[in-house]
Amino acid sequence: MHMISTLVTVLAAMWISTEPTSPAPATDIKVQAVKVAETRSVQLQPDGPKMKYNGQPGQAAQLAVTVELIGAQLAQVVQYGQLKINSAADDQGQPLKAPEESFSTISSGMQEVDRQSMYFWYEEVPTDRIQFDLIFEPTARTAKQIKTIDAAIQLNLVAEKRQIVFENPTGLADQKLTHADLEAAKLNISLGKSEGEEAKNTIKLQINGSRDGLIDAELQDASGKKLETSRMTWSMGDNTEMSLQSWEPLPEGVKLVLTVGIGQQTLNVPIKLENINLP
Repeated sequence: MHMISTLVTVLAAMWISTEPTSPAPATDIKVQAVKVAETRSVQLQPDGPKMKYNGQPGQAAQLAVTVELIGAQLAQVVQYGQLKINSAADDQGQPLKAPEESFSTISSGMQEVDRQSMYFWYEEVPTDRIQFDLIFEPTARTAKQIKTIDAAIQLNLVAEKRQIVFENPTGLADQKLTHADLEAAKLNISLGKSEGEEAKNTIKLQINGSRDGLIDAELQDASGKKLETSRMTWSMGDNTEMSLQSWEPLPEGVKLVLTVGIGQQTLNVPIKLENINLP
């Protein structure tokens, strides 16, 4: 078993400001490979029933390179995605290929940063870094290293996070939410109407237009304690519906708490890695 190589490169990343009159300065982001994991599978009965996918999600034959970004400004990152792999090759000169079937969401869109999940097995959850996987098909067994990876990922950042508390959200059904911080975050949110049994434990948000400025939404009881909820989100075009469903009937004095981001910016980070040992 080869030892996993941890390669660090410091890359100058260019800021793309959403406000053309206030261009953000260039900054340095450390990019490193922290883990390589490989799984392989083979169909032992080729004449038997054909599988639709090459294994189950999370068990498919694949090569996963965990990449970590490190930098003080990563504490401001709220979303990441639009991952683009320009090229990658092993030390045999063979290109690394993306799987035909991929269950990754960061290649096609943006995903909320969840550091609790990223660093679940760590003693502390850092705020100045994020992790994600680059997924490829397994290399040939003769390969000992990934020679090069050239990729890029997009980060959405906010200059400031603010919380907005709406008292008695059940009484605001079918109404547009108004607040100066919602306007600053460029959010257009109304509360939908829940009916039947759903009305006892569900609050629905209807977002018209971009929801990039919405970092989090939760329900709290009258004392400010967070309620355990499940969240479902549906999007169609520029319209998004988010449903917050409490595990218990909504208590008296329930509050809707929105965390929004002010001063949104986009950062494109190049990823250039070399000589990563394979397992």
